[in-house]
Amino acid sequence: MSMTFLPSIYQSVDVAFVSAHSVEESSRRVSALCMPYTADSLASRWLVGTATGSTVRLTWRVRGSKPSGMQFKGTFDQVGNKIVLSGTFSLAWLEQAFLSIWFCVLLLALGTLLYNGVLHGDRNILGGAVVAGCLLAFGGWVARVRGAESQGDIAWVSAVLREALSP
Repeated sequence: MSMTFLPSIYQSVDVAFVSAHSVEESSRRVSALCMPYTADSLASRWLVGTATGSTVRLTWRVRGSKPSGMQFKGTFDQVGNKIVLSGTFSLAWLEQAFLSIWFCVLLLALGTLLYNGVLHGDRNILGGAVVAGCLLAFGGWVARVRGAESQGDIAWVSAVLREALSP
């Protein structure tokens, strides 16, 4: 995942984990890692989700902050004589929608304010454009920080899943 301005936060990461166990045992092992969504843990982060049958849906919580916007969706499949958990890490659709609306509204406001401010020479309108530009820059900064944090989260969840599925 590259650290470009906005596209990096929308990118998904495809992964595959080979399991040393049957689908049922692999599902049970992943399910055992998950805590209830409302759980309060002494751990710094923990998995939340379900592993039922061949389907796995995970997100994670970090103590002292809101749940991660990233999620993992995957399935257990038989590939040759091995069981493989194949899936994708991606940003939750609700958070994608929110970020898209945030940036579109701010870009539209910035463009409109700049156009009207320059057209009419009104400094008050140009002041509003400065505020919209600052909010847009702040949103871009938050997107970059969240993108960088998600890299560490993906590495952590991947390590936890590899350990759970190993012999």
